Amino acid sequence: MKFYNFIGLILLSCWACSYENKNNMKEDNSIDYLSIKIGEKTFFPDENTPADWRNIGLLKHLDKIYFILYNTETSELNFFDYETTKFLKKQKLPFRADGFAIARDNKIHFYDYYRGIIYEYTNLDSCYVKYRLPITNKQNTPTRVNLFNGVYSYKNSFYMAIYTLGENETIKRYTNFCIDIEINRINYDFEYPAEYLKANWGGGIYRIGYSCFNKECNKILYSFPALHTLEIYDCNTHKRESIYAGSKYIKSIKSFSKNKTREATNEEQFNYFLENNSYSMITFDPYRNCYYRIGELSTDQTSESFLKQYSIIILDDNLNKIGECLLPWRLGSTILVSPEGVLIPYISQNKDDREPMKFYIFKFQQ
Repeated sequence: MKFYNFIGLILLSCWACSYENKNNMKEDNSIDYLSIKIGEKTFFPDENTPADWRNIGLLKHLDKIYFILYNTETSELNFFDYETTKFLKKQKLPFRADGFAIARDNKIHFYDYYRGIIYEYTNLDSCYVKYRLPITNKQNTPTRVNLFNGVYSYKNSFYMAIYTLGENETIKRYTNFCIDIEINRINYDFEYPAEYLKANWGGGIYRIGYSCFNKECNKILYSFPALHTLEIYDCNTHKRESIYAGSKYIKSIKSFSKNKTREATNEEQFNYFLENNSYSMITFDPYRNCYYRIGELSTDQTSESFLKQYSIIILDDNLNKIGECLLPWRLGSTILVSPEGVLIPYISQNKDDREPMKFYIFKFQQ
């Protein structure tokens, strides 16, 4: 018996006693959208820059748009002209960072979470402002921040969307903290949603809270893998609300088990993720004034396929679901928005991490 089949049997026995999230499900009569491919973009990093898919972004500066690749191994930024895909320059950072987040006000925030530092870049030059995170309560400290979470600046504060691993709920788990720069204080005020207290979600991928920030309404939107809803955090009032934003293709999401003390192995986490439904990235498209949320559909794992099929849930600027589009196979779950359309990476499953980064450009229509 192959190993992954053996793991599958373990998962079946776990799911027999698992929790199934059907909360907030609604009858879905939203319109089916078509994904119309309107172009391609291929970027060629140099031979010393692995194609790290988690550290990419588009930045509009003045009248130009740049594709940015951050190499976490060498702490270098690689700039490409978006229109021509031509490599422009490489910029060495004077520090090492876990990743970066691009703000809509043409700033780039880098973070070194373990040393507790945020660096803010402006004007695409070597000037930066350094902020130290006043993290004192190590018990409530999350494990890390990643690109899909982000760093958001508002008034005199930074907001960082974060996640914590593990399933032992004897301590509070947070998914957001606020750093007040003026008084140098950090506030934890956004706990994991209640669904995460009801069962074991594998401690890994299902713990990531993807997010985006809409500067027009000063709200952070969270998309949790195990929730059909979006969690909305208001930076003015510090209050939260839930809004349904589920996929018509996802009827339920199963937990790993009900046993909160059982830690899943890496192999179990990955198999559980493939064989179960989930949600991931949420992003705002300022060019078309709408939001996109990724729904990830369960799949049967084979030795050739380790990909899910993805659906894009389309929401208007008031967060009403207006439609949904099922994407073709072999596309990734990263979304970049540009004036011409939505960029989604093509996944070749090639083992060479220095292969070109290829994106298809889509527009969605009824």
